[in-house]
Amino acid sequence: MNRTPPDSNAGGLVSDTEVPRVERFTVGPWLVLDEVDAGSCGFVFRARDAHQQGGPLVALKVARHPRDSRFAREVEALQRVQHFSLPRLEGHGEWAHSEGQRHPYIAMELVQGLSLYAWAKESQATSRQYLRVLAQVARALAALHAAGFVHRDVKGDNIVVTPEGRAVLLDLGCCWYPSATPLTETAMPPGTTPYRPPEMLRFAWRFRKDPKARYASHPADDLYSLGVAAYKALTGSYLPPVTESEEVRARIVPPSQWCTCAPELEALVMSMLADRKSDRGTAIGLAEALEVAARGGAHLDQRVELRGSSSKENRTHESSLHAWLPWVSAGIVSGWMALGAGAMCGSPRPEPLPVASDWHTPSVDVPDAGVGEEALLSLVQTSRPIAPASSVALPMPKAPQPGQKKPPCEPRSEVVVMGVCWVVLGVRPPCETAGYEYDGKCLRATFDAPRDPTSGGQ
Repeated sequence: MNRTPPDSNAGGLVSDTEVPRVERFTVGPWLVLDEVDAGSCGFVFRARDAHQQGGPLVALKVARHPRDSRFAREVEALQRVQHFSLPRLEGHGEWAHSEGQRHPYIAMELVQGLSLYAWAKESQATSRQYLRVLAQVARALAALHAAGFVHRDVKGDNIVVTPEGRAVLLDLGCCWYPSATPLTETAMPPGTTPYRPPEMLRFAWRFRKDPKARYASHPADDLYSLGVAAYKALTGSYLPPVTESEEVRARIVPPSQWCTCAPELEALVMSMLADRKSDRGTAIGLAEALEVAARGGAHLDQRVELRGSSSKENRTHESSLHAWLPWVSAGIVSGWMALGAGAMCGSPRPEPLPVASDWHTPSVDVPDAGVGEEALLSLVQTSRPIAPASSVALPMPKAPQPGQKKPPCEPRSEVVVMGVCWVVLGVRPPCETAGYEYDGKCLRATFDAPRDPTSGGQ
């Protein structure tokens, strides 16, 4: 089979003699081998340098939308911060669509491993291994913070643990730095609700009706998010939702009540979850504390295992996810973890690039402010449509939605508004993408028959 010379301007299909019967194409100098993941924001491919036979593999992320500024953010961060626990940047540029639009792309180290949550479930890790993994992520955050960056989407799906035990923090497309142009037009920066620090959620509640309010991202936000990811990896559960006044930590069930983790590990995880950001310390201080703890005694080599995971109490604890995202079902992602689930924003693809593969269902941990709205709306099949979200508080529609359920309504879970039924969600405003805000409650339309979900700067 003859090879078509690569086209550095992108878009040309070529054939790979090493993998017969599979059509290939180039993006810049990169020969695409197969697809790893896809979403509403872009595609991730496994690729290699088209001019090097048998060259090293890379993860190639191509933007779905022209001039997507998230790609520039990620390039800026990876150019300025090189770290063992961040993916290595291999190249970047623009891919020329056949219709003339230019789509940014990034080539970076292909990190093969499991998400933090899948690693926790499948590796039977010890407390010492947890401490070492978290220390590596904290070191990566310390390097980013020292260079003026805030990651803003630290979560288990954006942390990959390789078979050798290397932990890599992925998906810097939502990161903040002083000269970055805004990504959203809401008070809330890009991120994922269960991982947001309490001060951010309270800010959103306080300024939910102020269109000019903008939350100022802080390095302590990343530490809280890492604490949530660590807590979920240990216990399988999210934290209880934030209230307007009550301290979060006072309501957190310590990890040791759910799993056999060492006291040192529990203490450091709880320190990341401090309600006041000043009490969380710094990433470098956290990394050093985790490393010191990891050098502790033999008790750290006991496997971390859940205690009575089928008990009623534990099932109640895990239901905290439904208070955060009532219509999303929990899941764990593993396998190829090239760039992080959040980067792809997981939405059905309208016009795919010329590589066919099965559609990958995105993780529950998808971004929910500006960047990931389409992902949230298309994540699961639900009997109730979810309205597009463009602000923190969604106003009630002016009229009932077609097919909306009429009374009698379920008295224990529904209310009547505008002569139709609305289910009362288990969250307090700001409702964000979960539903409409009405009379101090978060509501969602109830329908008599199942319907498909609809989809709709900091």
